[in-house]
Amino acid sequence: MATAYLEIGSCRDDTFNRVRADLKFRVNPESGGTLSPASDEFFATNEQCFDVIFIDGVHRCEQVLRDVDNSLQALNPGGVVVLHDCLPTKREYQLRDPITRAWTGDVWRAMFALRQRPDLDSTVIDSDWGLGIVLPRANTALLPPMHSCDWEDSRQYLRVISPNQLDDFLGSSIQLKTPESRENWFLQVLVTRFNVGVVDEKWLRHRFDFFERFTLPSVREQSERRFQWVLQGDGGTPVVWKNRLESLIKDDSRFSVVWSKQSGKRTLGLLPETKEHIVSLCGSETHLVTSRCDSDDALGIHFMRRIREAILPVSEPEFLDFPLGRQWGDGKTRHYYRPRNAFQTLVEPLNSSVLPEMAYCINHVQSDKRFPVRELEADTPMWLQVCHDLNLANRWLGDHKEP
Repeated sequence: MATAYLEIGSCRDDTFNRVRADLKFRVNPESGGTLSPASDEFFATNEQCFDVIFIDGVHRCEQVLRDVDNSLQALNPGGVVVLHDCLPTKREYQLRDPITRAWTGDVWRAMFALRQRPDLDSTVIDSDWGLGIVLPRANTALLPPMHSCDWEDSRQYLRVISPNQLDDFLGSSIQLKTPESRENWFLQVLVTRFNVGVVDEKWLRHRFDFFERFTLPSVREQSERRFQWVLQGDGGTPVVWKNRLESLIKDDSRFSVVWSKQSGKRTLGLLPETKEHIVSLCGSETHLVTSRCDSDDALGIHFMRRIREAILPVSEPEFLDFPLGRQWGDGKTRHYYRPRNAFQTLVEPLNSSVLPEMAYCINHVQSDKRFPVRELEADTPMWLQVCHDLNLANRWLGDHKEP
């Protein structure tokens, strides 16, 4: 069955363009979108039903409530309504008329009212200025009737949850139809070059320390678990070290190690046997998505999930990049903003006649010279770069301020 998405409002098409659905409509009377009437006018004549309706139009409580009521009448069974801007961070942001560049209006008041409806279940995800989720089902945490609430006290009444609690809230009563649920059109793989061309005992001891402290825990604790992790190792690695690496990942079928056929040969990219192994993991997917993480670095807990949410069915390869991360050195961490960093992801269509390029295909600082790069916004650091004496390419910046 075809999936249908409706977006109310927003002056740019950033969100709309990234949504994957068979049918997409966006209503905005001023600019952008596919339909020009105001939302009330649109719903008055609309005959289409939708699986997801995203409300980001007029940021006034009464209009938001009308948009929600109208949306519920146009929602497919198992559908969901999503509201933007439910958690303003400053009082001036939530005024009914904007006086600052950042402005949410009093959308939060609409969510406050919805929380008191017994026929609707709602919550607010603490992300991207607050994403309200509204389901047409019995309220599982009904807020007692209250006539008013002040903005400063609103969070305690809005049932605020973290992104990784969303699945628990949705439960089994909602099953959104997405391209992923209808067919797995892409395979998501994390690739790590553990040791290539280096089999020195001192280096291996040093590297295992970082791998077990940073890399391994960060991958195992990812909030998104629908991915494969492939590690590439040097074929000449002493058996004791091979066994140690394989023992660390043996309990999870998603993880695998590919040992190179030769020893001591340094290479910047992935070896053919590693690429062939990754391709062997593919089934009917039309696209391959590979993210890189070196064996002495770490990923933010939502890295793989945020990548999955950003993937588009491109016809030509495309790099995805989170510029915001952190850097660790001398036992300290600091925020680090670095576009074209070592945590790049490559999305590419599969071609049965040639091996895919994959994420290590080019030095990350030159990735835009190979394929287009799409930078992804994140409200928290998405990766951790570890600086140490055996990796001089990563310079510890200490307390120096980045431009």
